[in-house]
Amino acid sequence: MEHDTSESKHTDSISVEMEQKENGYFAGSCDCYEFKAKIDDKKSEDGINDGRVVKVYVYESKEIDGQTWMREAAVYNRGWRTKPEGKEDRMIFSAILFCLEQVAAGKIR
Repeated sequence: MEHDTSESKHTDSISVEMEQKENGYFAGSCDCYEFKAKIDDKKSEDGINDGRVVKVYVYESKEIDGQTWMREAAVYNRGWRTKPEGKEDRMIFSAILFCLEQVAAGKIR
């Protein structure tokens, strides 16, 4: 079942735009960052903080000399590959994770 709902969530002046895809996947953006994530049906030891968010890919997108460059800001795939470093990466990742956890808990749709 495919969902094409696009929503905007605000956390402390940070706007997170996300769209639900099929099979528990989400895609979205937050400032100049883009992300993809997966929320499982049940909490899992593989999830972030033993929760339902089991995959998150966060990339910073920048335009340099007419070309778009993507920098990996955070990657969690049932375990950390790249933890967010730096204040901005941590702040953006926290906002994205907060919104994903709210969706997983059924508090926002």
